Amino acid sequence: MFLSVSFLIAFFGDKTYGVWVLILSMFQWSLFFDFGISNVLKTKIPEFVVKNETKNTNEYITASYISTGILALLMFLALLFVVFSVNLSQFFNLPFEEKPVNYLILINGAFFCLNLVLSMNKSLFIGINKNHIAEQSSTVSQFSFFLFLILSISLFDQEDGIRKLYLITFLNGFTTIAINAYYTYLFFKKTSYKVVLFEKNDFIAKNKELLKMGLKFMLIQCFMVIVFFSDPYLISHYLLPEETAKYDVITKLFQFPLLIILSALAPFWPLFSKKFHEHDFEGIKKLFAKFHLVFLLITLGIIVLGLLSNQILFLWIRKIDYVPVLVIASVVFMTVFRVLFTFYANFFNGLGKLNSQIILMGIAALIKIPLSVFLFENNFGIASVLLSTCLFLLISSVFLFLQSKTILNGK
Repeated sequence: MFLSVSFLIAFFGDKTYGVWVLILSMFQWSLFFDFGISNVLKTKIPEFVVKNETKNTNEYITASYISTGILALLMFLALLFVVFSVNLSQFFNLPFEEKPVNYLILINGAFFCLNLVLSMNKSLFIGINKNHIAEQSSTVSQFSFFLFLILSISLFDQEDGIRKLYLITFLNGFTTIAINAYYTYLFFKKTSYKVVLFEKNDFIAKNKELLKMGLKFMLIQCFMVIVFFSDPYLISHYLLPEETAKYDVITKLFQFPLLIILSALAPFWPLFSKKFHEHDFEGIKKLFAKFHLVFLLITLGIIVLGLLSNQILFLWIRKIDYVPVLVIASVVFMTVFRVLFTFYANFFNGLGKLNSQIILMGIAALIKIPLSVFLFENNFGIASVLLSTCLFLLISSVFLFLQSKTILNGK
C-alpha cells in the first residue's frame, strides 16, 4: 500500500488522485455496515472454542453469511437509487461529468458489496486465533494490486483521468475479490467448520441471537464512519481535491506503522474473550502491563517518524514541504491515541461489553463535524479534521482505561 500510493499519485496527478481517495473511502466505510456480524464472530467463536461447541460455531457462521449476503444486496439496491437520482459529481465537487462519475461509483459499489461477504474470512480466522492468516490475505491482496498497478502504468499512462479511474477500479476490485474468495475457500478446507443447513425458524432464532450483539457493534461502526471516515468529504467541501490528496498521503505515511501495530493488537480481541471465559483475570492484567511498556516505545517511534515526515515524503513522492507542520503534529498525536484506544476497545469487544463504547462514539459523532467546521472556519486547514479526532481518542482512551481497571479489580 505504501509503495502503491507514490505510483498512484504519479499515475493520476494530485487532482485525480484526490477523486480516487474520495471514491475509495466512500466504499471502505461501507464494509463497516454489516450489522456488526463480523465483529460478533470475533467475540463468540473464541467462546465456542473454549466450550467446544462446534455445532454452535457452524450455525453462527452460516447465519452470518446469509445475513451479510442479504445486507449486501440491499446496500447495492440503495446505491442504485442514489446513483440514478443524485448528481454525485456536482455533490462532491468533482472535475468530471455526471454520468462517468455515477457509473464509476456504481462499479466500485458492486465490488465492495461482494467483498462485504467475502471478507468475512478474516473474522473467521481471527476468531479461531489464526490472525496471521487474516493479515496474510491483506498482504497478498496489496502485493497483487501493486504488481498489476506497475503493469498498468507502463501500458496506460497516456489515458485521461476518468479512464485511469475506471482502470484502477477494476484492478482493485477484481484483485480483492479473487484473494478474498481464495482465503474463504482456504478457511473451510483447513478447518473442520462448515456451512450447515437448518430450518427457517432455526435461522430466524439464530439470526436474532447474532443481531442482538451485532446491533451494538453496528452502532459503534456507524459512529466510527462519522469520526474516522468523514475527513475526505469535509476537506473536499471546505478546501480542494488537492488538499484531500495531501491528507491521504500524510495519513498513509503513518498508516504504514499503524497497520503493523494494529495487526499486532488484533489477536488481543479473541485472546481477551478466551481468557475472560476461562476466568484468567491475572493473565489479562499481565497483558495490560506488557502493553503499557511497549506503548511507550511505540509513542517514541511515532514521534521520530513525525520529525522525519517531510524528508520521507520527499523521497517517497518527490515533493518538498508537501504537508504543513501542524498537520504532521496532528497526525502524530492521532496515531498515538489510536493505538491506545484500539487496545482498550479490543478488551471490551472481547468481553462483549459495548455500552461504554456506544456512548463515547455517539458523543464523538455528534461533535466531530461541528468541531471540524469550527476549525476550518478558523483557518486550521487539513488539521481541522485531525485535531477533532485527536480530542475524541484521548478522552475515550482515558475513560476506557479507568473502566477496564474497575472491571479487573472488581473481579
